[in-house]
Amino acid sequence: MSIPYVKGMLYFGQGLENCGQTRLPAILGKSGYGNVFVQGDKRESDNAIAIANYLDFNNSYGKQDIPLHHNYLQINKGYDIEGLEFFFNKVQKLKSPFFGFYFTSTTHIPYTKTVLKFLEKYPEDGTERTGYLNRLYYSDYALGEFFKKVKESKWFDKTIFILLYDHQAYGVGGINGLFEKTKVDKTFKIPAIIYCPKLFKFQRNTALASQIDIVSTIIDLLNIKTPYSSLGKSLFSKTKNRFVFLSYEGEQVYLINSEGVLSCDWKDVYNKQKKLLFEKNEKLLFSIEKVVYYLTAKDKWYDTKILN
Repeated sequence: MSIPYVKGMLYFGQGLENCGQTRLPAILGKSGYGNVFVQGDKRESDNAIAIANYLDFNNSYGKQDIPLHHNYLQINKGYDIEGLEFFFNKVQKLKSPFFGFYFTSTTHIPYTKTVLKFLEKYPEDGTERTGYLNRLYYSDYALGEFFKKVKESKWFDKTIFILLYDHQAYGVGGINGLFEKTKVDKTFKIPAIIYCPKLFKFQRNTALASQIDIVSTIIDLLNIKTPYSSLGKSLFSKTKNRFVFLSYEGEQVYLINSEGVLSCDWKDVYNKQKKLLFEKNEKLLFSIEKVVYYLTAKDKWYDTKILN
């Protein structure tokens, strides 16, 4: 939806969708883009299929729809080898232009068992770390097989691929991990790749950005002129005053810009002082949250010409 979650708002799939923000698949659909949504996990997980249908995906699938070709030892989520193959076959049937979305799931917790014996790169010792590394190796293999097929397709040269995490691997290198120096890094730092060799030369984009900027980036890359609701900016925007607003469950909030990081844990403020202390930093963060909540909950972005 290209908006951050702030305390007091409903979650998407639990009421937020009634607030009327624009939907990327619907916007692209008005420009002639077909689409497909595939989730590696079960169809009912996180209400994903219902949400995909609301967003205007014409075709949506989950774990139950994906046939298996391997005998798996154990896995709780989905199977990225078969999932990506299934996704590729569905995309192949779409007419250009198209918008495809695949949600991987093999690298999700728990990591207790290796997925496939022939892809067990690290001797299985029952630890979470080994389980995670083996699943990561499996998913990397699955992605490699997917791109082998994609590069032979007629639509490869004119397709933009975006690879993005939803969060860190909690417990391995995330919130409780030891691999990052700051709390912000441990909580939020994720990789993102935009891949289209015919359009982009390899470069590292160091601009401040977050997941909220992805919708704006896609619309910018595709030169879509339809108005849309977003708090993000394209990664290719020329603006010099970039900032990122992050929220963890609405309790821990962060504002990051070129000067540094401003943060507040509202739970601590309440617990220690029995009431909010509106110091300068807290005022700024609270003001941003208030604007987000007001624009979202009060339907200030609602536009029937775009949504209907």
